[in-house]
Amino acid sequence: MEMIDPRRVVVLFGESLAAAESCYSLIDAGFDVEVVCRRGVPSGLRRSRLLRCHDVEHPESEHAACVADVQRIVTETEAIAILPLDDVSLWLLDRNRDLFDIPLAMASREAVAVALDKRKQVEIAIDSGFDVPTTAMAADVSALSAWSVFPCILKGALAAPAI
Repeated sequence: MEMIDPRRVVVLFGESLAAAESCYSLIDAGFDVEVVCRRGVPSGLRRSRLLRCHDVEHPESEHAACVADVQRIVTETEAIAILPLDDVSLWLLDRNRDLFDIPLAMASREAVAVALDKRKQVEIAIDSGFDVPTTAMAADVSALSAWSVFPCILKGALAAPAI
């Protein structure tokens, strides 16, 4: 009879900037790490002998299939928690919280909404008294023609695509 590892964690996505440091910190703390990677996307973690990588469909184009893949990995590995590492994984897990019966190592719905929306971040920063650079919100590209403060930085309002 195989023993269930009480310290197995699923981490997604393995190609995120925080993946290597997060995974090896978990390993150093005694956890077994199962890494979820988008199918066909390079990740240095794929070469590691200290963890296992699992391919999933791309959440940006195959949302339902990706969720099903993550659920399967969690079940097969008997993981005790899931850790999202980037905006898309945070978005994916937040919108599917009810489908997982293990802890998701992430913030509340309200905090995730702020983390993924630059408009909310700017509003909160201004309301909190921070010295926010001149900021304008544009609903579409045509609204940018009126902008006259340069240099400027253009950023999408949503950190993860509205899939």
